[in-house]
Amino acid sequence: SAPPPVPASIVGKRGRMANYRVAQNTWALLAASFGTALARASDCQDLATVYCNNYALSQCDATPHPLIALHSGAKGDPIPEWRCYSPLCLNTNHSSYNASSGCTEYCSRNEQITSILASCKLPPAPPPPVFANATEVFTPGEAGYPCIRVPSIALAGDNITLNAFAECRNFSGDGCNPTYSTRNTQASRNSNRDICQKRSTDGGLTWSPLKVIARNGAQGSPAYDDRTEKIVLQYLQLSPPDTMQMESSDNGQSWSTPRSVCGAGSLSPHDCGGAMGPGAGIQLKQGPHAGRLLYIGHFGAYVRDEVWFSDNSGVTWTGASPSLAKMDEAQVVELPNGDVLANMRTDHLNSSCKCRATARSTDGGATWGPITFDPVLTSPVCAGSILRSGDQVFFSNPSSVSVRAHGVLRRSSNGAQWVSSTVIWNGLFAYSSLTEMPNKKTVGLLWETDGSQCAPGSASCRTLFSSYPIDF
Repeated sequence: SAPPPVPASIVGKRGRMANYRVAQNTWALLAASFGTALARASDCQDLATVYCNNYALSQCDATPHPLIALHSGAKGDPIPEWRCYSPLCLNTNHSSYNASSGCTEYCSRNEQITSILASCKLPPAPPPPVFANATEVFTPGEAGYPCIRVPSIALAGDNITLNAFAECRNFSGDGCNPTYSTRNTQASRNSNRDICQKRSTDGGLTWSPLKVIARNGAQGSPAYDDRTEKIVLQYLQLSPPDTMQMESSDNGQSWSTPRSVCGAGSLSPHDCGGAMGPGAGIQLKQGPHAGRLLYIGHFGAYVRDEVWFSDNSGVTWTGASPSLAKMDEAQVVELPNGDVLANMRTDHLNSSCKCRATARSTDGGATWGPITFDPVLTSPVCAGSILRSGDQVFFSNPSSVSVRAHGVLRRSSNGAQWVSSTVIWNGLFAYSSLTEMPNKKTVGLLWETDGSQCAPGSASCRTLFSSYPIDF
């Protein structure tokens, strides 16, 4: 709705606005200044817009249109925060920043507007979106962790148990901003980030209580080895940086002591200490390298990706070549023709399509061809997931060029031509992880979205699980 009228004595000329500053009690200051104007405001969004057009107008490098307060992105920065925008910078319905415009007529006022909204009295927040086919798996605040992010999931060898993993974070931010107190008595036992797990034995309808299986770790990535009938889980040890591995021989009920896979006879320093995935590793099922375990990980933000593999069920590992330069979070998949495809996040390296990057291996992941781009797989700077189930390849991500939103699941017979797609959720949608399902007639998806537990724009507030027919 349009912002309420502001008294002429307050509006004045742009030059007068420079004398206004938002004090610590922002709400009281606004109330005193605008009086009945605030009473006529239809919601808190209007109050933020009132602030933009008075206290912020003279300080914003913006064409003197009426400014609009929105929680959205900016040029070169897709992460949403509260800003005062000229309408020239917004999409046609003024609901978000138009990244393709390149417009810079806005100013960031995240702290000030957040203060206003914190004091604004509104009816209780509506419940989180209800999905006909989704269950909530990870919720902020569980076991004292303010945020639980970066999900991965895999079907165990019993063809019954789904094992879901995530980073249990002892901090907030990075797409998860809880609106309540983020600490409790359990928090003192938690590391900065820990590897957490839940299990389901009924196809994802219900999940076990949260269990911490490794401390001081990030980006747990499972792969099932059918030779030893074990789940192999690799993760990044945070301090000191190391590539760690643990195994489960009982479908995820218990785990071996974590061990490093770096050093003599295994991964070289060049291939150690990267952040795997996020998502899952794979085991090749066909061809001369059947049984090989494969992982991909990123080393630095958009510096390089590396692939490593094992032909002895994870006892030792070998690094592939060459490095995949300027890539980031990634997944690998075995295609029906036996090739291995890497699907990778980029920093919009190819500005013409703002899409996912790919590379292909014809020798089981030992060597890699050139990096190419898939223009169908549009993406913001965000992780995605790719999976082969039967003779089909599936891909999930936020199908947007600038915002972590509009989750889409796609299907292909070869990982290159995407023949069909279905919308998972049109709202906020961030990281996701695909898995095979026990019935082989559906694929499962663990995915991040917002919720009433977090501030607006928290695309990674909570993690849901849902499943989809393979013939959509």
